[in-house]
Amino acid sequence: MEDHREWYEKDRLAWINRRWDQRRGVESFAANRDLVLIKASVEEVGRALAPEAAVWERDVLGREITLERSACFLFRLRGHSWTEVVDYHEPPYWDESIDDKDWRSLSKKLGTQLITFGMSDSCSSVGYTLWADGELQESFFAEEACAEDEDEEDEVAGRPEPGVSHFVSKRRATTLAEIRNIWDFAHDFLVEQDAFDPGIGFGYFVGQYWPEPGLRARVENPGLGLGLGSHGTATSFPDFERIDYIDFRLRKVSPRPS
Repeated sequence: MEDHREWYEKDRLAWINRRWDQRRGVESFAANRDLVLIKASVEEVGRALAPEAAVWERDVLGREITLERSACFLFRLRGHSWTEVVDYHEPPYWDESIDDKDWRSLSKKLGTQLITFGMSDSCSSVGYTLWADGELQESFFAEEACAEDEDEEDEVAGRPEPGVSHFVSKRRATTLAEIRNIWDFAHDFLVEQDAFDPGIGFGYFVGQYWPEPGLRARVENPGLGLGLGSHGTATSFPDFERIDYIDFRLRKVSPRPS
């Protein structure tokens, strides 16, 4: 019993003292989410997006803001070189404030690299695009292959499903058929770019993932919890260098359901 408690205590301390500045790759694939990573500071990204925005509020941690479906948070973790963009993204009425054309233009405007990254554990899919100076460098999307019978499960686990998956690249000669595990492939890609998906979405900062538009909310850093069974929960607090809020409500946005 003592060894069991020591094991939980070790996990608790490791999580509480987690070095977010050293994390790279994907924190977890157990989610449905997407994000954009831009190799620039929050200030540089904000300035580049500001001409298209109705509102740009700097350093909003601890402050109240007005939430809109056309809005995004920009943030960068301390010790990282990529600014991350997460939007309201209310399913199934997807926000139309930003699209691939905008990201391509932003990469060119800033003269830097930009990654769009998304995953769905519901659909067993993952994908990304890499832009550099407005030019597409690499694109990957894959659904995990399904076995037709139990004998094939180990063989196809993690492999891309033919027909719906693709991989094109100007950076390397890898083919889709050579990808043995789509999750490892996507994780390793971010590691190679010195980038990190911490699993933090829009709702993390305001306590609910699809809040009612117009709601006033305080931007917080509530921490990420690790369940320890009967031993409770440990909380780790990512160290943010800066968090900004941008609202694109001047643009056309999908209508809300009646």
